[in-house]
Amino acid sequence: MQRRWCGQSGPTTNTVFPDINRGFRWTFRGRNQQFRVRILMWLHGYYLARPRSSEYSVYVMDPFDESIIAAIASQISKYAQQNRLTEIETIDFTAAFVHSLEYVPDDVSTPYDNYPRYPIETLVHRGGDCEDASILLTSLLQTLDYEVGLIQVPGHLQVGVVLDSSHSGTYYKFNSRRYYVLEATGSEWAVGEMPPEHKDTTGTVVSVSTTPLLVHRWSAKMKSNDHMFGTASVSNLGTTIAEQGKMLLKFRTASGSTVGVRTWSLDGTEPGDTRSFEFELEIDPSSTIRGHARILLNGELHDESTCTSSSYDQNSL
Repeated sequence: MQRRWCGQSGPTTNTVFPDINRGFRWTFRGRNQQFRVRILMWLHGYYLARPRSSEYSVYVMDPFDESIIAAIASQISKYAQQNRLTEIETIDFTAAFVHSLEYVPDDVSTPYDNYPRYPIETLVHRGGDCEDASILLTSLLQTLDYEVGLIQVPGHLQVGVVLDSSHSGTYYKFNSRRYYVLEATGSEWAVGEMPPEHKDTTGTVVSVSTTPLLVHRWSAKMKSNDHMFGTASVSNLGTTIAEQGKMLLKFRTASGSTVGVRTWSLDGTEPGDTRSFEFELEIDPSSTIRGHARILLNGELHDESTCTSSSYDQNSL
């Protein structure tokens, strides 16, 4: 019997656990609305385990929730077509759904003062704070083919929707476009309406469509009694070049002793490109070894995976 290790980005499919079903009810222009969302528990578990990034675009761009966000957007689009909603009315309808979610500060629902949630987490919890609501609303509007961004004002996060100059209301200019403010928390806020408490503040537009998004895969096996051979690859699924990026692969024993480390630069990884690496290590074959891969961008944890060695029959491969 030989030993091997493997890890990768993304959730691990597990059909043992039941699905999470969530129902939502809200009112739009005096009419009651409702729909249900089915979320795979293992997908929710994946997002719970994700590292928290200070780059809000990562929460919008993560690809593994696309099918669920698309399913919700499809229901919104169907309603808009059946009721002949205009472009602005469809935005308002989508915002009304997000406004219906409960506002819960991070320090109440988590042990942290600041804990941005991925859209799947916000849907499962049926609520969150301004960051969580804005990320979810941005994800939905982007899937509905609106050009959107996030707007940071001191102590608060909002959505920005690109509209032409014929629209009235508060907006911020970014890359020669007008990003009209859309408040994601509270109720009945329309595009361009700025809550009074933020009227005298200065906002900054954060693009959610121009960011690197790195995913990885790695594997290793014993080549001889004390010799490990492995490969690793990193792909950029984002829209901009990855700079100040690094992949760190570390192997440790059960007692915590480090028995091998490999590091590769990811600088200059273009969108759509994949970087591949090979490595060899000498390790004690009698030890239980755990491999831990980490992707860092600008010194911040971006992605990771962990694997403890498993045995396999070399003759069966």
